[in-house]
Amino acid sequence: MSLTFIPNSSPSYMALSTDISGSKISGASYKGGTVYCTDTHVTYVILDDLTLAEIPAISLGSLSSSEDHIGEVGGKLTSGSVEFTNTSGSGTAYSIGDTVSAGSAITTPYEIPNVFRVNGGSGYIVSLAVATDKSGQTPNFRVHFYSGSSATLSGDNSPYKDSYADTQYKLRPFDLPSMSSSTDTSGSCSRAWDTTTIRQPVIARSNSKSLWVGIETLSAFTPAATSEKYTVSVIMDNN
Repeated sequence: MSLTFIPNSSPSYMALSTDISGSKISGASYKGGTVYCTDTHVTYVILDDLTLAEIPAISLGSLSSSEDHIGEVGGKLTSGSVEFTNTSGSGTAYSIGDTVSAGSAITTPYEIPNVFRVNGGSGYIVSLAVATDKSGQTPNFRVHFYSGSSATLSGDNSPYKDSYADTQYKLRPFDLPSMSSSTDTSGSCSRAWDTTTIRQPVIARSNSKSLWVGIETLSAFTPAATSEKYTVSVIMDNN
């Protein structure tokens, strides 16, 4: 087989491995160009002395999860949620600024697992929703984001606690609009969401793919019933 020159901005050649003699191929004279051997599927680069140096192939099996997206264009969307059941009952009203959680004994944020692509990953929350299984609820909530579970919150129905000691875990909050229900209130939930204005940057801890959340009410309201369920859900655009 005679050497074939492939013209482009970075000169390349095709040949057979049997054309290599003394680490060179006759006629391959462009320093920095490449030679591809069609029989062995090995690519070489032409050095200054015109000898050939093999370019190692990338083994996809050797790649591990990292912030390098090999062959990927753009980010990766992931979703996650967490549900808790509030047992305070319909007779216990919330004041503006109170914590909404499962009970007075809950003093840490809730975990939304595996929303980051890798441990210590980063990205943007591009969709956020809070829903309850009861219709007719109209409060609006502030959702607090944390990178870890070590933040200390106040219990349910107590003024929301935002401690300076938790600064290393705090990822900034986001305020949702008021909840609303569908016309069929007999079988509908109450929900508030944002998918158009939110682009909240968040970063995970080095050993975690999880995001943690806490809820603060920005409206005074009374729960619809004992054992009311709440769900916080997010969609993440990962870096």
